[in-house]
Amino acid sequence: MKIKKQILALIIITCQITMLFTMLPAKVDAATDTLKKRLNNSVVICTNSSKAFVNNKQVWVNSSNPLSVPVVDDKTTLIPMTFAATTFKADMKLNKKSNVITVKYGRKTCKLKLGSKNMSMNGKNIKLSEPARKIRGEIYIPMQGIVDKVFGKKIFTYFNVKVIGNKAKPFSVNTDKRLLKDLTNLFDETQLSKKTVYSDKVQALVPESFTRMDQNEIKAEFAGEDLPDSAYTNDSANAMLAFYYSDDVKVDKGMINDLIKDIAINKNKSDYLESSDKLLSTSIKETNRTTVGYYEVISKNSDGKVYSLNLYTVVNNRLFYCTFACEKKDMNKWQNAARRIADSVSVGKFSVAEASPDVEGVKLGYKVTDALMDSKDTYLYITDKENKKLHKVNYLTGEEASISFDFSPERMAVDDKCLYVTLVKKPHSPYTSDEKQDGAVAIIDLNTFKIKGQFDVATDPYGIAVSRDGYLYLSSGSGQITTLKSYSLKSKQEMHSTWIDDADIIAMHPTLDRIYSFTSGVSPMDTYAFNVKNGNFIDGGYDSPYHGGYSMSANFKISADGKYLFNNAGTIFGCSNATDYDMKYITKLDASFTSITFVTDKNTFFTSASGKVINQYDYSTFRKLKSYAIQGEGQYIFYKDPKIVAISKTANNSYFIEALGVTDLGSSTTSDGNGTGTTGDTTGNNNTYLIPANAAISDTFMDPEQPIMYAADAANSKIYAINYGTNTKTELSLNLPPERIAYKNGKLYVTLLKHGHSSYVFDGDQSGGVAIIDAQSMSLISQFDIDIDPFDIEVDKDGYIYISSGSGQWTSVKVYSGLTKQELDSAFIREQSYIILNPVTSKLYAIDTDISPRDIEAFVIKDSEFVGNGHDSPYHGDYAMDINMRISPDSKYIFNGAGTIFSCSSDQNLDMRYVSKLNKGFVDIAFDLENDRFYTALKGKYIYSYQYSTFAGVSTYRSKGEVKYLYYRNGELIAMSLSEENRYFIEKIEME
Repeated sequence: MKIKKQILALIIITCQITMLFTMLPAKVDAATDTLKKRLNNSVVICTNSSKAFVNNKQVWVNSSNPLSVPVVDDKTTLIPMTFAATTFKADMKLNKKSNVITVKYGRKTCKLKLGSKNMSMNGKNIKLSEPARKIRGEIYIPMQGIVDKVFGKKIFTYFNVKVIGNKAKPFSVNTDKRLLKDLTNLFDETQLSKKTVYSDKVQALVPESFTRMDQNEIKAEFAGEDLPDSAYTNDSANAMLAFYYSDDVKVDKGMINDLIKDIAINKNKSDYLESSDKLLSTSIKETNRTTVGYYEVISKNSDGKVYSLNLYTVVNNRLFYCTFACEKKDMNKWQNAARRIADSVSVGKFSVAEASPDVEGVKLGYKVTDALMDSKDTYLYITDKENKKLHKVNYLTGEEASISFDFSPERMAVDDKCLYVTLVKKPHSPYTSDEKQDGAVAIIDLNTFKIKGQFDVATDPYGIAVSRDGYLYLSSGSGQITTLKSYSLKSKQEMHSTWIDDADIIAMHPTLDRIYSFTSGVSPMDTYAFNVKNGNFIDGGYDSPYHGGYSMSANFKISADGKYLFNNAGTIFGCSNATDYDMKYITKLDASFTSITFVTDKNTFFTSASGKVINQYDYSTFRKLKSYAIQGEGQYIFYKDPKIVAISKTANNSYFIEALGVTDLGSSTTSDGNGTGTTGDTTGNNNTYLIPANAAISDTFMDPEQPIMYAADAANSKIYAINYGTNTKTELSLNLPPERIAYKNGKLYVTLLKHGHSSYVFDGDQSGGVAIIDAQSMSLISQFDIDIDPFDIEVDKDGYIYISSGSGQWTSVKVYSGLTKQELDSAFIREQSYIILNPVTSKLYAIDTDISPRDIEAFVIKDSEFVGNGHDSPYHGDYAMDINMRISPDSKYIFNGAGTIFSCSSDQNLDMRYVSKLNKGFVDIAFDLENDRFYTALKGKYIYSYQYSTFAGVSTYRSKGEVKYLYYRNGELIAMSLSEENRYFIEKIEME
């Protein structure tokens, strides 16, 4: 009797919750009139929701089974067959002997077998994306293939919601954002996810729209001394879920049975209900190895009526109970969710729980070593080095499966079918030489989560990457200067190796056959790239051009589109097929990060930063858009529409999974670098960033007639035609990286790179190409291969093409016919020499770039042939020379970038003679001879003006960016500049 009184007292306390709902404002119906009009003659369902709408009328997917919900498997939505038959008025029957489903709809008859992706419709075979199957004893059929092809309906998808009707696009994602938010709100109460609601002992489903109340909120909302151990409510606070554990009330399963039976039999006459209460139902179930009893009741008080479901079970021989309550008018909205919650309660010892009383999430009872997200499902793969386990965790439900190993799993790589896990046999050490290293790799089948294979490797595996052509790459974690090795996934044999520093993380580029790494034990840190093919290292690798110039950490990630290397220090480098333009510095984020995830189709990305923050950035400009607070320090983050899933760490170093809703990603107002721009320039000039952030502009040319600047982008293998008058851009993609541009008679002549410039690639091993482009239409006229590594290019009035080589030390400058594409002549020249043609003197001038002292050489040309061997200037170190030079439009002078001016003459004795020297060197030069002026661009955003006839300085101007290329046209100075954000843009220089 004493126990009964104690239980009675506790039930009275739970009834106090119902008092909270009568004074709250009513929630506005999410289905606005406009939304209802859009949904006329439509069926609306939501993944994992038991509710649906048919022609704006709310129905249950299965009124007799609250667990009957649409599910997603490998991007295909499956729905219960009974729901499909009822909703679309189709005759659908299962032959239990043959497991064949027959569907009759109008004049269509279809047959499909459980477990098979083949379906016949009126005798014609149709391939389904997923087979029909049994789920929790109920037949499910794939929407795609049946709803569209058999029923003839269109399917519109917005996040987890599907609108099935006669229109393919009943909503615009860009202009109907408010309506789409209302659409998803229709299902707030039926989207549930599993949480550990008490200690590590009780799990239950909780509505995803609910948030956990903190202790101050609980004290404010709940009267009396007995407060719930955890409580959840929605934004409108018109529905609430509370969980209690009574340490001083000892019970057993029999008492739970007696309690519910008493209420069922005696109803209002029982000791547990008020005389005004209306009992709706009672239930006693053995679910999830747990005896659960509950009753539903409508209670009345002075302010109105409240629906509640009250549940009781046993935890550690003590009473555990929960109450779900809402206003009676919302009962139809919440009752099915309340029953699903009751059916989901599970008691046991879970490795998944609230990370601490102050945070909400899926607790991980181990230290996370590495983590990857399943791209097709709601699973995280987590290595647990300390316990020698690999875990597969459903971040929505908390369900977990594990695989144990004999050795310690560390890092992972993944392809479409398998997960590859490094197994460490001994601690990483710089003192373990290569011959003493050993380890292993485990191959996990993603479909079954079982070990598919395991093989030993003669290295200490540290970094891991898998290629698209069936090879695995492992960097060593020991031995200081050690090896990067490749293995055949077919034979499991070692294929090739090259040198690398120990303990380097590696990553495979998503489109190039290239592996990147950042050094970890070397100061200053550096970046390396290794070209690979069929398991072989094509070269010994090459490093970035920077050595301590930019901050770096050991961890990094390649962007999903392959354009950038994002180093965790916040530094961003570009990726380019052209090795000479690879790993070039792009910019730096405002903060370092621990992890990064990309949403490139939304032009955004997210980073986890110290201070329990998730930062969101614009992918085009790298500017921060928003910051979100999270509960722990994010260690790994992933984007799974519409959430950021984070593996976070608490102050006491406990790991847990938390999810952050980011459904409104917003839209950037900046150009994406792939077409016409809109806004976004920060230079104060009326221009936009039409050029991608990762661009490596290797050369430009100004159209002689139109306000168009042509630019070669070696990083993205594109040529741009940028109209600075209309602020628009046209682009042409090439199959090889372009480097230098020449222009003649309405055509662009562009050098194409097939390999990096190198002093050790000699004439017989060199190759490259030339593209000829129609400048007006920006279309490719022709392209041809050449047997040298093209470095610089010139074209004469007759269409003959002159190309200097970029490799081989002492090499060639060659002449090609623009008509036949055949080589006509060649001359001896130093590698990587810039060339420039003087049409008046019929000479080709070249300046070397790698010899000291620097010199200029002239080649006389006649009828597309070199006359003699060429001759150099009479000076050897007497006057300063830089690598860049320009010939004045009147062909009288050579202006060298060091500021030194030399003469041009057809007479060798008068040619290349010193004339004068400017007071400053320059980056580029532009001429206005009509007004006796020329202009030079200097470092530091300065433009100097000179009188051409005297070379005397006249005035100074400032540019908005760092000028790289300068042109004078129609009274204006036009420049291709770099902004402070390291972005290329075109600016007009103010000359007043």
